[in-house]
Amino acid sequence: MARAPVAAVNFLARDAILFGKKPVVEPLTHTNVAWIGRCHACRDALQAGCRADFSLKLVYASLFADACPETLIGATPDVIILESAPLGRALKFAAQIREGLPRAKQVFVTAKASDIYLQQALSAGAKGIVLEEEPVTEILRHAKRTAQGLWSFSPSIAARLSYDSKAGQYRLKCGTAIDSLSELQLQILRLLALGDSLKMVASKTQLSRKSVDGHKYRIMKKLGLGDRVLLSRFAIREGLVEP
Repeated sequence: MARAPVAAVNFLARDAILFGKKPVVEPLTHTNVAWIGRCHACRDALQAGCRADFSLKLVYASLFADACPETLIGATPDVIILESAPLGRALKFAAQIREGLPRAKQVFVTAKASDIYLQQALSAGAKGIVLEEEPVTEILRHAKRTAQGLWSFSPSIAARLSYDSKAGQYRLKCGTAIDSLSELQLQILRLLALGDSLKMVASKTQLSRKSVDGHKYRIMKKLGLGDRVLLSRFAIREGLVEP
């Protein structure tokens, strides 16, 4: 059983002496935190940060390469920190755990927050988006805020967003060409940028080769790109795929 802080115990004991009340020691409540990332040093720093803050309890920590959605779901975290992952990988993992942990809040931590990254992270249900340059104490502060049901963003990111009260969602203040792409077109864009052939993309998306080719043409036209090399560079720059 969790113990109350010494100050709290002494206060309750005083009441028992003065007023004849039986002291009731309330258990401490923790915010259960899960972390999935790419960096051993980041994991170690986060573990140290949780140990230094009695209100936080790290219940799961794994590199993306070793992460197991079933084990994560079993740990029942209140908030999940997805750190330093390419957008495509973070979105894929977030989707895997969303059904099993519908109430868990997700915080995306990124080195660079492009418009497409912000848009896709928010669409995926991110409650917080934080730049990885922030110290661990700040990242954990954002995690605690999201666990309380609050939105939480790095200041420079918050300045680029506005709240849509009708949709109950934050959005980019300024629309971009990427806004016109559907989820399917974004998926095709990622696959093409990774070097998949039209035939491979067709197989993975269960579309015909002709349909994929048509989507590729429309994607490139919307983004103002002339060939697949530029398409790949765009996807890397926007954090859709790893370089």
